[in-house]
Amino acid sequence: MGKLPAPFLLFVFSALFTLIIPSAGGLSFNFTSFSPGDPNITYEGNASSSGGGNIQLTTNQRDANLNSSSGRATYHIPMQLWDKASGNLTDFTTHFSFSIDSQRQTVYADGLAFFLGPEELPPLRFLGEGLGLLRSNQPLNTTDNQFVAVEFDIFQNDFDPPREHVGIDINSMKSVNNITWECDIRRGKTTEAWISYNSSTNNLSVSFTGYINNTMEMQFLSYIVSLRDILPERVTFGFSASTGDLYAIHTLRSWDFSSSLEIDANVDNDGNATNPLDPAAASPPNNSTRRNRKKSRTGLAVGLGVGGGAIVVGAAMVGFVFMFMCRHEEDEEVDHVLEEYMDDEFERGTGPKKPINPRASNEDQVSMVHWVWELYGEGKLIEAVDPRLCGDFNKTQMERLMIVGLSCAHPDEHLRPSMRQSLHVLNFDAPLPILPSKMPVPSYFAPPLSSLSIMSYGSADSRGGMNESSSYVDNTNSSQITTSSSASSASAMLLHTG
Repeated sequence: MGKLPAPFLLFVFSALFTLIIPSAGGLSFNFTSFSPGDPNITYEGNASSSGGGNIQLTTNQRDANLNSSSGRATYHIPMQLWDKASGNLTDFTTHFSFSIDSQRQTVYADGLAFFLGPEELPPLRFLGEGLGLLRSNQPLNTTDNQFVAVEFDIFQNDFDPPREHVGIDINSMKSVNNITWECDIRRGKTTEAWISYNSSTNNLSVSFTGYINNTMEMQFLSYIVSLRDILPERVTFGFSASTGDLYAIHTLRSWDFSSSLEIDANVDNDGNATNPLDPAAASPPNNSTRRNRKKSRTGLAVGLGVGGGAIVVGAAMVGFVFMFMCRHEEDEEVDHVLEEYMDDEFERGTGPKKPINPRASNEDQVSMVHWVWELYGEGKLIEAVDPRLCGDFNKTQMERLMIVGLSCAHPDEHLRPSMRQSLHVLNFDAPLPILPSKMPVPSYFAPPLSSLSIMSYGSADSRGGMNESSSYVDNTNSSQITTSSSASSASAMLLHTG
């Protein structure tokens, strides 16, 4: 059996990443494509929705001038970033896909950015180096500007590092941290990007795809910053792009987003409880409205509802995985996309760990795990596969994927495999975990660990001190991996293969 292709591993990372963050109130949406006239997106400048389901952030018409073009596309309502009354700061995560296409030109400009800014954004300036973010023509003026952005910059200005790069910008176009972006602008290849913010650690993390010798690679960047100190309570957020004397076509293809902050109506602006005896104030938030953000592309999700946030900690995304298996059956891309990039938080046990709530608001998530586990114990696991696939899939790969999903949903967090171990199994480099025939009953749960940090290399703090910096290319031996010193009993289920 051959190894799983890089796009498949990329999907596994994407699926798990988008399911990590709880949706306790907050804001959540998913655009798999964009329709012209959609009231949920606000356009400025040259940005517009094309007939192909994409957003063009800069001019793209063949008969138009592509130079000195700028555009913004933002969500139609602001996000509650933090709350003065409670002092709470939101977590958020976003995933989007885009392309920057120079149409085979070898010189091009300028790039695009995902940004957070004040509710009332400054007028759009048609200045290439500003990427549609600046209030004035002074790109380094930190007093006039107010934004936090992740830039995908394809032109080297005087204040930029060499080559195309991804940078984290705070009130200035000179990035506080950056990494060379191994991109393919001449061919306009699609880039996948994930950005998350952990309010507990103030970690802003970025993961994105690049290409080296036509081979997909994963790259990472992070920076420690308190967004509460930079931005107002409510922020406008979305995308901006620009061109100058040189140009490229900047296209946004998809976007999903989720934040966690819910304003407590029982706290006034001074932080005092307005109705402390109200039973509703002591009740956990109802998460029954959690979005199924991949509904149209997912045949079956095997998950476990835990705590008030209904976090899905184990997933077998059968429908979408099936499409990847078929579409990339002959794909010869490298298989080490994620193996070497495991953050120590994930190494300790696959992400956030919270106690199971037997009264979880979405009981379907809990019962589905029991149902699939029962089928596993009866040797009928394949019966859990979405019938809409009509049996047209690789049975061995499907069983392997679903068993790994169950092991990641094990009630005992210490018996869950690490991300790296899971990928070794999915890649047929390690044997399948041996699970009990019946789903175990949990007897002890560790305190909640609120961690949304993702794998990140090229990290820094707000004081400018570099914590670690690595750029991952084909020679993974040149990269250094940091793992947890505490051994997990998951090794009893999976062989740790390094």
